[in-house]
Amino acid sequence: MTVLEAVEQYISARENILSPSTVRGYEIIKRNAINDIKNMKIRAVTEQTLQSWVNSNAAHYSPKSINSQFGLVTAALKQCKLALDYNSVLLPKRQKKEIIIPNEQQLSEILHIVEGTSVELPVTIAVVLGLRQSEIAALKWSDYDGSTIKIHSAKVPNKDNKYIIKNTTKSEASTREIEVD
Repeated sequence: MTVLEAVEQYISARENILSPSTVRGYEIIKRNAINDIKNMKIRAVTEQTLQSWVNSNAAHYSPKSINSQFGLVTAALKQCKLALDYNSVLLPKRQKKEIIIPNEQQLSEILHIVEGTSVELPVTIAVVLGLRQSEIAALKWSDYDGSTIKIHSAKVPNKDNKYIIKNTTKSEASTREIEVD
């Protein structure tokens, strides 16, 4: 079995229980990030092979992406009972992102720019309530009762890049009710 076959088997075995976004991400990794090792027989994979692959990808991907790629490949290899010391492979350190929060004047400018456009309502919801794009896209009028909005679903792309409504949010804590009076 090759690394590509192991990854495909891993994804296939979990496709119906993973989030559509996760499956889509795995498919992207499979298509773009494992080229250096995809045709290698799994029994030929060593810690050094994995380290070289990680090093090669470090020039093209962020530390977060490499961590996801490594996680998928090692999970697939573990499923095939390949006993390696995965902890010996060094991954690039994640970089802390500085989140830029617009000030009141900038928010006012943003709202003025979108006024009267088709994106006015979603942008206003995002700015005022801090919802994710996927949460806003999944909202229905029935989620609003006059004083609260119930956030309980998300509109996300599946592996075929078609948008679907999933009946859960990104995390359990994301399922919530927000007062909007």
